[in-house]
Amino acid sequence: MKNKLKTYLKNSGFTLTVLFMALYCCYIIRNIDDGSNFAFHIFLVAVVIVSRFTKGYIYGFAASLLSTIGFHVMVNYPNYVFRFPDEFLSASFAAFIIVSVVICEQNTRIDEYKTKNGELVSAIEKYKTKLNLLRGASHDLRTPLTGIMGAADTLIERGDDIDDKARMRLLSDTKNDAQWLLCLTGNILSAAKVEDGTPISKRPEAVEEVAAESVERLKKHYKEQNITVTVPDELLMVPMDFVLIEQVLINLLENACIHSGQADEINLKISSENGEAVFMLTDNGCGIDDEVIDKLFEEPVLSQRSENEKEKKRNMGIGLYVCRTIIEAHGGTISAYNNEQGGATFRFTLPLMEGENEIEK
Repeated sequence: MKNKLKTYLKNSGFTLTVLFMALYCCYIIRNIDDGSNFAFHIFLVAVVIVSRFTKGYIYGFAASLLSTIGFHVMVNYPNYVFRFPDEFLSASFAAFIIVSVVICEQNTRIDEYKTKNGELVSAIEKYKTKLNLLRGASHDLRTPLTGIMGAADTLIERGDDIDDKARMRLLSDTKNDAQWLLCLTGNILSAAKVEDGTPISKRPEAVEEVAAESVERLKKHYKEQNITVTVPDELLMVPMDFVLIEQVLINLLENACIHSGQADEINLKISSENGEAVFMLTDNGCGIDDEVIDKLFEEPVLSQRSENEKEKKRNMGIGLYVCRTIIEAHGGTISAYNNEQGGATFRFTLPLMEGENEIEK
């Protein structure tokens, strides 16, 4: 309702301003030139401008009425005689109305074209996004499945010849690949959910709780990793889907664990700035490759350098893309950059209040 009133006042003000300028121009020219033919053309231009740059027929119609009055007043200047309803049966009024209707109709057609074109562009972008998601998912799913199948084949074909230590290593690798596969499946389902436009169920959550839960879950697989979490002294409540934001933090934390090494520290700092909750995750690893930093969240890429080739492969895929998808669905932003002292920082924000661009409950 407020937006409609704002639009109405804006269009009404624009209409009156244009007509006042037209009347003022006529007044100046009329004092210079005794003729009155110019008045029709000036008011016709005013009707064209109003009809073109306002929404709906009402403003063009109002401009036609007022222009007819203004035109006949200028014709009878300085007596300011206006004869109702003769003027509204004149050719000038008919011309103003016809021009207004034609331009308003063209505006309607242009708006329809823009809407259809926007829908087409949106559909194309959505299709491209799904292709990228499918490509990343295919790559990521193939890697753990290959490891599981290889370990299974080895155990089946050479089971009796493998010592206990090698057998435990194969079983451990199989478990890790299965866990990796489970995480990937969660990422794929979350990305598909958001991309399909499924509404996000948001409610106020304490940031320290989602941070603590994320770190606790990550510690099950990276027990020796040193992770420091800093949260505001006051309770900070943020509208979010707890599970999705937890997944974002786990993805980013795991990414940092892979590339910073077990002996290095990872810092997660959460603060409040300008009506947003700001999450900053910093590591002191190898940093982000220059050739991929600009498209880090756009498509599945090898995001950072690592000494472990298997771990490098595990960081290729949809993890960071999923992070971007989830954060943008919450109305926030996400970015990454290299630190001057080494390592990288991932930063994302979440609005502290519900906004017009956020997906409603």
